[in-house]
Amino acid sequence: GEPMCVGNDATLEFARDVFTEVFPIMREMNVPFTIFISTLRINSEEEDWCNELSRLIIEGGFGKKDIIVDGHVLDTSSHENRMKTNSAVFWMLKKMNVSNREEELNKIREWSGDNGKKPRKEYRMLRSEQIKELSLSPLVTIGFHTVNHPSLGCLSEEEQRYELERSKTEIEGIIGRKITVFAYPFGGAKDYNSKTIEILDSLEVTVNFILITSYLIINILINNSILSIYYFN
Repeated sequence: GEPMCVGNDATLEFARDVFTEVFPIMREMNVPFTIFISTLRINSEEEDWCNELSRLIIEGGFGKKDIIVDGHVLDTSSHENRMKTNSAVFWMLKKMNVSNREEELNKIREWSGDNGKKPRKEYRMLRSEQIKELSLSPLVTIGFHTVNHPSLGCLSEEEQRYELERSKTEIEGIIGRKITVFAYPFGGAKDYNSKTIEILDSLEVTVNFILITSYLIINILINNSILSIYYFN
């Protein structure tokens, strides 16, 4: 998505184009930015599940007029209907835990056939060496963003802890230093809960980001209390 600007700073997600396209521009303009990284597909040519989903439904399933997802029959008879179906399926899958989501995605992959199987280069994830190089720039702050990019508010405490601890540890291993900045996947008010905050506190995360409509909330943990700072576009 589009970067959300915060003063003279910008927050970005984890596609490889951040390194190849955005980083040179930000460096030339001397603009600091923060990048949040989900770790599952680091060093992979695959897309994040959200982008893969749109590719499978919009480009795949050639000639098929409907698709069944989580027991719902959805129309794929035209491009317009596929766009609507993609949105509907996204919201279904977003509410699932990772194992259930992957089970539905496997069915969609099978439905899609060969047409939707080729990942798009512009949605490839960052590579380890690119993350390392980004981390060496004084303009760049590296944050973590879970392993599988789920809605944390839909997960059990154990599942949340895995997503948070594992992704933080993996990125710290790549850049060689501790990170204390986190962004919630999807960034809505229901995409985290009190258990999420407790786990982040235990991981000594000091700043976490949530995006709601047209403004960005930065939650800063101070003495186990949350101070929310709002930045409007």
